[in-house]
Amino acid sequence: MRFEYLLVLLLTLAGPLVLSRDRNLSLWKTPSALAKTLMLVSVPYWIWDIAATARGHWFFNDRYVSSIFLENPQGGIFRNYQIPVPAYQMRRGKNTLTLSPVLTPLVTGRCEYIQTENLILSVFGDSSLKLPPMSSWVDLPRTELLFQDGFPFTRTPDQRETAVFLTEKSPDTASAAVNLLALLSQRVGYPAFGAKFSYGAPGDGNREVLTVGPLAGVPPEILKAAPVKVGRDGSISYPQFKNPDSDPPGEDSFARRILSRFLPPPPAEKTLNPVRAVHSRQGSGLAAESAVFCQFQSPYRAGRSITLLSAAASREVFRGAVMMWEPAAQGRIGGDFSILDLSSPDFRVSSAELGEKYFVGDRGSVSRLSSFLYSHPWLFLGLLLAAFLVLAYGIYHLLKKQRRRRLGHEGV
Repeated sequence: MRFEYLLVLLLTLAGPLVLSRDRNLSLWKTPSALAKTLMLVSVPYWIWDIAATARGHWFFNDRYVSSIFLENPQGGIFRNYQIPVPAYQMRRGKNTLTLSPVLTPLVTGRCEYIQTENLILSVFGDSSLKLPPMSSWVDLPRTELLFQDGFPFTRTPDQRETAVFLTEKSPDTASAAVNLLALLSQRVGYPAFGAKFSYGAPGDGNREVLTVGPLAGVPPEILKAAPVKVGRDGSISYPQFKNPDSDPPGEDSFARRILSRFLPPPPAEKTLNPVRAVHSRQGSGLAAESAVFCQFQSPYRAGRSITLLSAAASREVFRGAVMMWEPAAQGRIGGDFSILDLSSPDFRVSSAELGEKYFVGDRGSVSRLSSFLYSHPWLFLGLLLAAFLVLAYGIYHLLKKQRRRRLGHEGV
């Protein structure tokens, strides 16, 4: 493969070299100008090609390519066979890797039956599949990710980084938590054997916390970090102006109204109305037949998340967890705050983005510049077009300068 690629490069270069002997071009007469033009185009491409090869964008796969010859009726056995996994082609959500045999070449030049079906590939039980480390970098909160692949609880399939906090010791609360864990496990196809349950506030802050239970049992530090302060009383101060006293009786008499038509009224004295501060104590809560589902950054550790499912009573919390199994409800949950209407037969959900964004994960080897360009493809195309125009102008300027020199030499 390497020599075939070298042959393609030589054939690509052969065409311009043959045409350079044309009388109308005569590039061979000015080798310095030809070298400058070639270097102007080649050097940026060489730098890019070396960088792309170093980062593994493309390579010669001459190490792991092999085949099984059909002359042996027993087939063949390969050990330590490595297959590069194209992680960049994986999409959001569930991805399936399939190992299947392929009969190659299909065209042998012989009059024989080409078999493309019923090929057998056996993977032994002692085999292991190793996937490369994959960096993840995402902005949260985004509750819709829970219903795509269970993120952020399913970073590890067994959810060993998950802490389930039950705010009340009741069967309905425990059932709601188990329903949510089952929903997350269904997204990755693996049971949540590593999740830890507790009835107290999570002491280990380096975990993703799933808080389930009635609103009255949620700790104040969790409610304070939530995008909406549900169930928290607050005091609001606002100014109140005292109304001026009404005119004393007799001031608006019949004689005064007659005199005011001919004589201007005397200037009134300015009086300042007294202002006093009024304090109003207000509280918020959840109405009956409703549940709240929200996600926000953990107050115990930056980069970790708290996902809260709560309601006024434990029975409504359980009904909210059951409602979240419905596809119609899952499709309407998004942002960082959702209210579930438990009385609605059509699974009514109201969602909004109210809190601050935060980022979790690891960028990996992707630089900030690459991340910015990938996030703004139109800007990247604009910069690429600008670089092409600058390069074209440079080549045009060099060719124009060289043409002046050639015409000057011919004139002499």
